[in-house]
Amino acid sequence: MPLTPHRLAAAYDYLRTWPAFSRCGLPPAEQVEFHVTKTPRAYGHYTQRDDHAIHISESTNGLSDTILRTVAHEMVHQVLRIKGDPKFWQHGAAFKSLGKRVCVSAGWDIKAF
Repeated sequence: MPLTPHRLAAAYDYLRTWPAFSRCGLPPAEQVEFHVTKTPRAYGHYTQRDDHAIHISESTNGLSDTILRTVAHEMVHQVLRIKGDPKFWQHGAAFKSLGKRVCVSAGWDIKAF
């Protein structure tokens, strides 16, 4: 099944219902831009200038589990940005703390997140 912005939006809205994300003030998918890229260098990327945008690579995300983990990873960066963390793009203590909550609730390995 091809990766599309519509499918990424559906994954995002599904993940927004998880306990780790449900109280974080994330905007609904309609307020986020979703882009499918072909970059082999990254699984995904979150950006926020005027609007929130999540970019997911179809070159590195082929399985549903990988897609969900990658969207969730970018959502952790998004939460940190919304909360005003000036280093929201980094994988520091704040990222690891929220990432661990996400991984525990999903049964994912934090080392692979």
